[in-house]
Amino acid sequence: MTAAWLSLRNATLFDPSQFPEPFAADILIADGVVHSVQPQGESPSADAPRSLEVEHDLEGRWLLPAFADSHLHLHTMAQQRGVVRLERSTTAAELGRVVREQRLASPPWIIAQGWQDPLAETLTPSPRQFLDSVSEAPVWAFAVDHHRALLNSAALRACGIDPAGHGGVLLEDAMMEAWSSVPELPADLDGAVEDLHRFGITAVTSFDGSCAREIWQRAILGDGRRLRVRHSIPREEFLARFDDGSLPSFNDDRDAMFLVPWVKGFLDGTLGSRTAWLRKDYNDAAGSTGDERISKSERERLVAAVAQTEFALSLHAIGDAAVGAAIAMIDGARIARIRLGRRAICHDRIEHTQLLDRTALRQLRGSGAIASLQPCHLLEDAAIGPERFGDRCQSLFAVRTLLDAEVPVIFGSDAPIETADPWVDMRAAVDRVDRAGRFPGGWIPGERISIEAALIGRTAGCADGNRLPRGWGQIAPGSPADLQVLECDDPRNARTIEEAALVELFLGGDPCLGGLE
Repeated sequence: MTAAWLSLRNATLFDPSQFPEPFAADILIADGVVHSVQPQGESPSADAPRSLEVEHDLEGRWLLPAFADSHLHLHTMAQQRGVVRLERSTTAAELGRVVREQRLASPPWIIAQGWQDPLAETLTPSPRQFLDSVSEAPVWAFAVDHHRALLNSAALRACGIDPAGHGGVLLEDAMMEAWSSVPELPADLDGAVEDLHRFGITAVTSFDGSCAREIWQRAILGDGRRLRVRHSIPREEFLARFDDGSLPSFNDDRDAMFLVPWVKGFLDGTLGSRTAWLRKDYNDAAGSTGDERISKSERERLVAAVAQTEFALSLHAIGDAAVGAAIAMIDGARIARIRLGRRAICHDRIEHTQLLDRTALRQLRGSGAIASLQPCHLLEDAAIGPERFGDRCQSLFAVRTLLDAEVPVIFGSDAPIETADPWVDMRAAVDRVDRAGRFPGGWIPGERISIEAALIGRTAGCADGNRLPRGWGQIAPGSPADLQVLECDDPRNARTIEEAALVELFLGGDPCLGGLE
């Protein structure tokens, strides 16, 4: 069978996992895999064909590995393409505009997303009463972190909640239970994939529910949508199916476009909702340590069950108590697997790992867990961290500390809670400057990292953590040809995808954007 050959000539290659500095190169691709990387102008290798099927002269444009997003919510992204996004500082006028514009058919639910504290005075103390004054139709407004929601009386009643005396605010598990009564939002699957391609992303790890997983499995494996997707199975579904013997078979082929390697569990909530689980009280809420969402006995049950399978753990943990519990669970699973003579096919992970008790670093490293971080959350949380955590915020988003302790770190966006733009996420880790432009020297500057380290956290450094093909994220012979072409002056200075100026994206050697035709 004749190989499908593709040549990318006159590229400025930038792959910090392989080369310390950018250099001019010619890249040859065969059957979706990098065949050779040579300094520009050198004679091609002896086994290269004299006549190539496709040749592109990049004219000095930058060639980088494509990006992965190690933590997002793919189906929610697809649904939220049709939802009005609120400004982060929510006013009554903004909510009123959304109520007028956003209508979903049968029943006419009004769905919005994006408000955050502090709420406008006109929305307090009862958001329900305000929302009742602007709409008789059911209104649901997610907070920016998706761990809280504002509802009016019609929405509460539709969810089986008596609105009498209810303030209209739901949190965490109560919110998710109520959300199950809301009509399913339409999902623009193709639009979500196209959005990711426009950000230079060819691989994602997604944390949505069971129905969403099944939808995307069909979309990728059945319909051939072009995205490498890794997904989780929720803790509740895993335990139910473990008990009745109906667990899905585990696909170990890391070259597959769709895999389900992890069981996802929520150990706590979020900093913004004051539901992150802390070892000591919140500085601004005496007597509150947040939410311990899974009890100790439930955690032990989950560890015991997972250790008997090939699934790995993926644990949402933001507060220091939650991070400590996650480390203990993953370490317990490691020990149980050794005792049972079993192993997980992929690495256990801690999602977010925001507030770190540094005394736990040695145990974290010994557990073998990967720290899955979203530096872009610093853009908002830097403003509220000190008032909620006090001196403890010195260990908030401790990226440099984790890397120095040789804990594997991978990066993601948590989209659609934050933008899926990888450059915004990476710059947050590099600069540590919030959206308001405070901390010009960097918030806790000792935790800043280089742009090269940030790029590796989005490319080669996250391949194993996301169970991607071997060599993924590198521009080296034998690596999958997931590549991006940029025409900016220097990507090391880019802060957004617009500044990076993405021209083309290749997934397995196939173009996704048509920018070089």
